[in-house]
Amino acid sequence: MTYSRIFVLFFISFFCISNAIAEKLKFKSPEEYSAFSNINNAVFLPSKKLTSPTPAVILLPSCDGIQKNSRAGYLRWTKFFLENGYAVLTVDHYQGRNGQQEGCSWIKRKVSETEMVRDLYDAVEYLSNIPNIDKNRIFSLGFSLGAMTNGLAASQKLYERLIKNKLRPRAVGGLYGACHYDNNVNFLFPDTSIPLIWLMGANDTDTPASDCLEVLNKIKKLNKAKVVWHIYPETSHCWDCREKNGFVLLSGHTIRYNGNSTEDSKKRVLDFFGSFK
Repeated sequence: MTYSRIFVLFFISFFCISNAIAEKLKFKSPEEYSAFSNINNAVFLPSKKLTSPTPAVILLPSCDGIQKNSRAGYLRWTKFFLENGYAVLTVDHYQGRNGQQEGCSWIKRKVSETEMVRDLYDAVEYLSNIPNIDKNRIFSLGFSLGAMTNGLAASQKLYERLIKNKLRPRAVGGLYGACHYDNNVNFLFPDTSIPLIWLMGANDTDTPASDCLEVLNKIKKLNKAKVVWHIYPETSHCWDCREKNGFVLLSGHTIRYNGNSTEDSKKRVLDFFGSFK
């Protein structure tokens, strides 16, 4: 099947997931560094007042949003970026939307991938209007479905059809994101036009690295955007999910926290985002 046919099939399915457009997310005003009582859709600054242009990172969660058993993990990523001089916006696609349920079911989930991509661009716009946020250095890092949202947002064709003329992230990244689903629905495309870092686990059977190598090489060959990737040996899905260690996923596979892969992921993402001035 040609790339154009795959794109069309995906685009049709993309809009069939949701019957209604979700309510637009509302983001909380910037908090002080020490205020972490509620990180859902909140902005945090590395200091009480930004006095010079400051980069920012948007965090996009996995399919269940920010829950009790995942909040600590997203908080660690938030603090990590704050400590390295970034403002952070932690997106939760479900919180603040009337009647929008949480969960990982592809059939029952009411917030579609289309709306998640729009949430990302709304977050970029929101951050760009905060004084002394460097609008040319707003990045996005996603986890599982969040990584897939970043992959979709990086497609030039999807940007032109869904968003149009809105400010784009300077670069995006993903941890353990799927590159396609059932061979018909893709989440990462050769026409990627935003710099991309893609991190995968060799033992990840939920979002296999082998599904991504062909499209990653196509992105690199077309050379429309900088792309780097890495596969961690002996590492499975959700390797940074310390609080979920031992949790059995809907697929039947068990989460195994990997501290070494987590720390290396932080370094690789920070180095990649830091390469854009």
